[in-house]
Amino acid sequence: MLASIKEKIKGPVAYLVVGLITVPFALVGIGQFLTGEQNIVVASVDGDNINKNQYAQLLSRQKRSIQEKLGDNYTAEINTNLKNQVITALVNSKILENLAKDFGIVTLDGEIKAQILANKNFFEDGKFSLEKYKTILRLNGYSAATYESLILNEANNLQIKNNLLESGFLTDFDKKTLNDLINQERKIAYIVLKNNDFKNSLKISNTEIKNYFDENSTNFINHQKIKVDFVELSVDNLVKNVSVDEEKLQIFYEEIKEKYTSDETRRASHILLEDKDKALSVLAEIKAGGDFGALAKEHSIDLGSGTQGGDLGFFGKGVMVAAFEEEAFALKINDLSELVKSQFGYHIIKLTAIKSATVKAFSVVKDEVIAEYKQSEAQKQIFELGEIMQTLAYDGNLEDIADELNLEIETSDFFTITDSKYNRKFIQASFDATVIDRGENKVIEITSDKIVALRKNEFVPASSQTLLQATDTIRKILTSQKSAELAESKAKNIIANKSAKFSNNQWVDRGNSQLPAGVVNFAFTLSSPKDTIQYAYQVARDSVIVVKVSDIRIAEKDNNLELLLQDYNDEVFNDILQQLKRVADIKIFNKNL
Repeated sequence: MLASIKEKIKGPVAYLVVGLITVPFALVGIGQFLTGEQNIVVASVDGDNINKNQYAQLLSRQKRSIQEKLGDNYTAEINTNLKNQVITALVNSKILENLAKDFGIVTLDGEIKAQILANKNFFEDGKFSLEKYKTILRLNGYSAATYESLILNEANNLQIKNNLLESGFLTDFDKKTLNDLINQERKIAYIVLKNNDFKNSLKISNTEIKNYFDENSTNFINHQKIKVDFVELSVDNLVKNVSVDEEKLQIFYEEIKEKYTSDETRRASHILLEDKDKALSVLAEIKAGGDFGALAKEHSIDLGSGTQGGDLGFFGKGVMVAAFEEEAFALKINDLSELVKSQFGYHIIKLTAIKSATVKAFSVVKDEVIAEYKQSEAQKQIFELGEIMQTLAYDGNLEDIADELNLEIETSDFFTITDSKYNRKFIQASFDATVIDRGENKVIEITSDKIVALRKNEFVPASSQTLLQATDTIRKILTSQKSAELAESKAKNIIANKSAKFSNNQWVDRGNSQLPAGVVNFAFTLSSPKDTIQYAYQVARDSVIVVKVSDIRIAEKDNNLELLLQDYNDEVFNDILQQLKRVADIKIFNKNL
């Protein structure tokens, strides 16, 4: 089983390739269900193509998610990085997919269904709910096929992991060495020298400040800044002035009535069996008066519903597989079906309840309809008024726009190109050459709900700072540098004289979390104190750590080495994946991205 991968992975970590289930991808869910731009290839791995549709769907889903979090801070640079991450994830996934094929990995549909039915995220009232399953998938942008494809990929990876775990082994000597290494404890003492503690003893002279300024004057710049006048057109403000009457509201309600309509749902129980003859036997027993629920508990291979007497809860159309749905929606309450065959096996279905389609009356949802109507009308208005704003901005000035659209002219504070006080699009438009150099008006769509027209009020070009302007900054820089130097010098002196007052000696293991950050990790990087006590220091961001290691011992405890190796594999897997990628024939077609 390991032969093919060992040909690709060389070195001491080869036997540790057991972490394939913990693939560090931020992007997953690549299935064969995709359709569309199947002929446009964005990449290939060992001759297997990755098509544009796969790439576009993953990119779109991730982009939406990130934009919702970042809003206007979503930049072109972030978008470029995201594209790179998406194509990398697709390539990595293809490598794993090919590895699964090499190993002959197959996951049965029944296994996937059992895993989904056991997922408590889809439970309601203590049992699997198809309605909740469908809702959760929809809210997260997945179809049932997409999600099941994702589960299939994960199951295949788990099989790869299990196969490799069964094949790899450690000798008794290896296990003892690893166990001793993990159980090692060190007797340490330490001193943390804070840089700030040395600041009070420092005096930065004017000569030092001037010398630093002369050597680094190009680094001290007053960035260009601008102040702008602007008017803002927003849906929120337009909504306040939208008037409605009953007739328009009724018409609008009819247009969006589907939003307030609940489709017919049905509740059914089923017994699922793999063998047709056994299914026929159970069906005959039910027809002869047998208890459906008891027989479901006894015979059904559907682990989720079997323990509930076969009950599947309420579900609508588009949830169940086609054959099951067709039969369930043809039955009358308490009717029993004949055998229904699907990819999962043979179903015996009993319909137990029907919820008819319902529509919330206008009187019940009137307030919601009014709010949505106003929002809809304001959205139409902002589009129309935005066109007027654009025309007036080109031909006239902000005063014309303010008069025509009944808006107020506002003036910003001064801000720089990197300022975070204002919207990113607003800042970029303000620093456009047409605004700064030619004094033109600029109209920008901040969001689909907000449009702004702006003009330059006052602009201050970038300039070099004077020594006086830079003095405070330079004093802080020199103080920070000198205090760090003094802390390091003190550390060297402590080690040379071995006379400072350290903390109390104490035994610590690698997982100790009681000591200051960095102390334990640094102590375990030092050589073992065989004949002499080990002293060393490490420069941290705002301090210097001095550590003394005086003894070493091995604690008497056994570790779950398999679990530890799995944790270790999470860390090394990315390196292993890179090795696999180096020997694979990978082509990226950037022009198609």
